[in-house]
Amino acid sequence: MLGVNKMITLHTRANDAPKEHSPFTLEHSLVHNIHKMISFSSLSKATPIFNPWGHQKQKRVTPWNVVKLRDAVLNGSETHPGATLYADKSSTIVLNKEKGGKRDSRIHTARRLQSTRGVIMHHGKIHDQEFEGKIVYRHLKDGDVVLVNRQPTLHKPSIMAHVVRVLKGEKTVRMHYANCSTYNADFDGDEINVHFPQDEISRAEAYNIVNANNQYMKPTSGEPLRALIQDHIVSAALLTKKDTFLSCEQFNQLLYSSGVSMTGTGTFTCKPGQKISMSNSESEMFLFPPAIFKPEPLWTGKQVISALLRYITKGRPPFTVEKNAKLPSSFFKTQMREEKKHTTDTSREKEEHEDKLLIYRNDLVRGVIDKAQFGDYGMVHTVQEFYGSNTAGIFLSALSRLFTNFLQMHGFTCGVDDLLITEGKDSERIAELESCEIIGDKVHREFIGVMKDANIDPITMQLNVEKKIRSDGEAAAAHLDMQMISHLNDVTGKKAVLKNLLSEGILKPSGKNCISLMTTSGAKGGMINFQQISSYLGQQTLEGKRVPNMVSGKSLPCFPSWDCSPRAGGFITDRFLTALRPQEYYFHCMAGREGLVDTAVKTSRSGYLQRCLIKNLESLKVCYDHTVRDADGSIIQFHYGEDGVDVHQTSFVTKFEALSINEELVYSNCCRQLDRSSPYINKLPDALKGGAENFIRDFSSKQRNSSSMKHADFLQLMEHKYVSSLAQPGEPVGVLASQSVGEPATQMT
Repeated sequence: MLGVNKMITLHTRANDAPKEHSPFTLEHSLVHNIHKMISFSSLSKATPIFNPWGHQKQKRVTPWNVVKLRDAVLNGSETHPGATLYADKSSTIVLNKEKGGKRDSRIHTARRLQSTRGVIMHHGKIHDQEFEGKIVYRHLKDGDVVLVNRQPTLHKPSIMAHVVRVLKGEKTVRMHYANCSTYNADFDGDEINVHFPQDEISRAEAYNIVNANNQYMKPTSGEPLRALIQDHIVSAALLTKKDTFLSCEQFNQLLYSSGVSMTGTGTFTCKPGQKISMSNSESEMFLFPPAIFKPEPLWTGKQVISALLRYITKGRPPFTVEKNAKLPSSFFKTQMREEKKHTTDTSREKEEHEDKLLIYRNDLVRGVIDKAQFGDYGMVHTVQEFYGSNTAGIFLSALSRLFTNFLQMHGFTCGVDDLLITEGKDSERIAELESCEIIGDKVHREFIGVMKDANIDPITMQLNVEKKIRSDGEAAAAHLDMQMISHLNDVTGKKAVLKNLLSEGILKPSGKNCISLMTTSGAKGGMINFQQISSYLGQQTLEGKRVPNMVSGKSLPCFPSWDCSPRAGGFITDRFLTALRPQEYYFHCMAGREGLVDTAVKTSRSGYLQRCLIKNLESLKVCYDHTVRDADGSIIQFHYGEDGVDVHQTSFVTKFEALSINEELVYSNCCRQLDRSSPYINKLPDALKGGAENFIRDFSSKQRNSSSMKHADFLQLMEHKYVSSLAQPGEPVGVLASQSVGEPATQMT
């Protein structure tokens, strides 16, 4: 499993290598029938798991790299790691077979590179100028940094830097799941661009600024952007539930599979001349005592997470976080429903707060890890805030490997029995949906002004409906649609049978129901998907209205003109589990087609909107006096956002409780105080100071028996946090603001 900031470049076969290279352009296709003329760039398919020949880097020959470059020249362009070109002041030599790049020729070229032995033996006689001008275009190799981009590039994180690892045998780019939401990518044929920086300045920026770990926060709102998804969420919930116990072998295997020892800085001991060394980095991991000693020692899944947290944050103060989970506390209880009715002792249930995750000083005390722990103010977000983005990246990588390994041990399969409803509840469901049929007659009577008790022939009512709609026009039809949708929602949304059907009526209890676990934990889908499979599809809408009628008054030719039944207007009582009738299937396809058309139309509109915004705001930036100015120095804002806080740092500025609990960590990260003599920013913003004082007042009233927090100490803590959260000079806030408007516009329907 890859780290979240890693990208694997996959090695192709020799007969797929490019036929010709020039020093300045690269002509090669990673995907057949797609050809690009781009310098040091490529296009490839993205898979969850590129061709090193397709990327070449100009490496100037120096005494420190001459040995490796000589080996690359000897390998030529057909063997990785090799080289495609050698260039000096007098000539350029192509190192492939078609251009005379045979073994003897490559040996002759390699000898033209100066050797390190000659430099050492004849120090002072060989000038450094002899190395200048000699350039080898080598293949991409492990450890190189590349810029990865998926179009459309709607915001800053759409281009990130990844570290390369080259494998053999495939042609696609393998990337980590945690970066999918950042690129808005999936693996159904998406193509991504890879660019290879050529000079050291670009590589330094890629490693330190554009690095994928540094793009954790969303520039729009400061919310977390990277997270584990799908199978990892399911595995996390299964591992951390209360009744998951592991043997000593399983506990150690899971910790080993997380791969954290590879990121640690353990001590190494070996004697001079020995090829074998001993590392004790693994021994530094804290070993928890078993949670159960008899009849055999067993460890809990929560202890695995606690051991991992202690290892990731060792050498730093521990952290504490409390966050509500998506899974309710009673989700994994699988007792029979009859037993629940006769249970009178609820004190123990109230004491259990498994729906609220608590990590106290790096120990997972209670709660289940689900989608919420990878979102706002969750476990990973807190690690990123207090320990930095690199630690958060290592933590995500370790969690992904850990959860993948546990899911392989545990197993997870969805079946038809997960979708079935009990016989009694299914009968009630059918009765409730059949009661919706009378709503159409009721609403149409109100529409034409006929009393409920009055007898009226169906044909006469249809004629009256037609007359009113044709006389009043579109407004009357829209009013009728709104009334029908409102009354149907009242029946289907407020009736307890349909509302609680998927929580109480499923045949397989929620703790063992895989579909329920996926939808409730946030791994994949939602209750609407579960409802459409097991219960009913509901009202199909087109542009916020019901399915429109044709000129004849029919929505489909099989219905009577001006039919009053909800089914004729697109209300589907069928479900996917027992199949749809042809009419319902057609209505459902109409709603799906509308989504495709909207996507195609809004892309061009939102793209032009974003371009206009960027061209108008591209010159705005933060200056050294904390003002926002344009290209000619005109002041747009005296303080960026009126408080000067960077958007990426806004999340925890107002989380007073989290800051007070982790005070030691805040001081270890933020060691700057407000400069009272500064003419620009010399005090806390009024809103932030007022919120902090209110928190101190409320906290002191709740903690009467214990030592209350000192007012001055907490305000000093907030000053440290505020100063460290200010926007840096040179921040292109105009472009960020434009992207923050344009990127969400593409998601609107």
